[in-house]
Amino acid sequence: MPFVRNLFRYDETEHKGYYVGQLVPSITQLLEMIYPLADNIPTKNLKSAAERGTTLHEKIEEINKCDCVPNEYLLDSDCLNYLAFTKTLNLAIHKCEELVFLLDENKELIAYGHFDFVFKCLDDNLFGNANELVLGDLKTTSEIYKSKVKLQTELYKVAYMQTFIETLSNRTFVLHLRNGEIKFIPFHTTPNLQETINVAKELRNMWNECQH
Repeated sequence: MPFVRNLFRYDETEHKGYYVGQLVPSITQLLEMIYPLADNIPTKNLKSAAERGTTLHEKIEEINKCDCVPNEYLLDSDCLNYLAFTKTLNLAIHKCEELVFLLDENKELIAYGHFDFVFKCLDDNLFGNANELVLGDLKTTSEIYKSKVKLQTELYKVAYMQTFIETLSNRTFVLHLRNGEIKFIPFHTTPNLQETINVAKELRNMWNECQH
């Protein structure tokens, strides 16, 4: 059955999505099918990393949505690096932290997700031409697994275009902010959307099998 957005419900408390009352995987959960979390990481470390990442994401979201950057954020080296990044590449925020839905070729729901940000290029740069839209992901983890993040941004890119009916650049990127250091990694994603959808369908089948 073609996806109907009004039939989807996201539970903020549980951080789970339901479609027609049935549990639906997030894009992050699909990725965990082939990039599982290491089982030797102490729980307290995972919790600390999650809290640190959530806090910075919230700060960046507020920066993106407000006209004036809060003064306390100007004392945060990660926030300053983020502002410097957007200014250096001459990028303007287009959308951020919104819900998107990844669909198959029959418009049936595969997964949902919350992307970090989509920028508009204000001039010609490494992403392409002025006014082109490019999707990026923010990471605060100690390590960046390029293949995982590349696939993640590809999945978000397709879901974004399906949700908002807007064309994005074939380039995506990850912005790594941690302890006052910044790393920018661009990716050239596949222009064949069906290939990405096929990968998502395989991951969804793997997720479905894990639920039994």
